[in-house]
Amino acid sequence: MTKKLYDGQKGINAKSVDGSEVNLAKGIKTIAGKGFYTLQKQKEILTSWIVGYLPLGADLSNAHRARNIMQYNYFIQNGGIKFDSNGKIKIDFAKITQCGEKMLNDAIKIQLSKSEKMAKEYIEKYAVWTKELDILANKLKPIDKRLNSYLYSPIAKEVLKKIK
Repeated sequence: MTKKLYDGQKGINAKSVDGSEVNLAKGIKTIAGKGFYTLQKQKEILTSWIVGYLPLGADLSNAHRARNIMQYNYFIQNGGIKFDSNGKIKIDFAKITQCGEKMLNDAIKIQLSKSEKMAKEYIEKYAVWTKELDILANKLKPIDKRLNSYLYSPIAKEVLKKIK
């Protein structure tokens, strides 16, 4: 059950391949390696990122959804996200950071090449809705993603104190 999402639209070029968000996977590893985060905190951040950004359906209506679908396919195809025999999601944290670094390098290589052909091939390979993405989406739909985040705004708290 693979649904091709890329329809060959005009205007695709090397700039259409964006690796900015996967830099998180590489960056968090670097920051953790400097002692800013524990290994457990690194895993929590990566898990929240993985859970928080999967589109819940086959939709490429905006660039962010398209990029996220491509990232998940990349992680699945390169072993960063796996499924056990019961369909339970398994995150290989070492591979997620490797995949993030590799995907970022791939995106930079495509952008520097300015090759429309390379960009189109890359997008066609990863901008697809697969059985695995459907499993992920269905497992993540019932999760309230707001539970994994909070708003930190000390200035707003001070202003509210003065208003009351």
